[in-house]
Amino acid sequence: LEEGLNVDFTVTGNSMWPLLKHGRDRVILTLCRADDIKKGDIVLFEAMPSRYLLHRVTDVSETSFETTGDFNTFRDGRFQGECVIGKAVRIIRKDKNYKSDSILMRIYSACWMCLFVFRKPVLKLLFFISKFGSKKRQS
Repeated sequence: LEEGLNVDFTVTGNSMWPLLKHGRDRVILTLCRADDIKKGDIVLFEAMPSRYLLHRVTDVSETSFETTGDFNTFRDGRFQGECVIGKAVRIIRKDKNYKSDSILMRIYSACWMCLFVFRKPVLKLLFFISKFGSKKRQS
């Protein structure tokens, strides 16, 4: 990233489900400065020494930002801008490539952030549907 190149990696963990699935989906990151962060962006940052998170920005102030994983029903807290490493510019989901600032991704992001207070029941429903769908495909 510091050399001006983008980084492509497969997502690990479930904190960004349902948008990003562990071991299947990938993100392409570009170097990002703190003043380039906007609400709705997906950023990679160092939350604590040697602990990195790829989560959605849910609030931005002059000196800090707040994040939340799409699967989480709690906020991560506030972090200083210097914690940011990179910002997702593309999402590769089921071999389909999406620009993270496309209208589709911006609508998804805005809706998902608005649903935060209802996230727990919505996630339970989505999880049930995904499990039911995979069992049905297996039979």
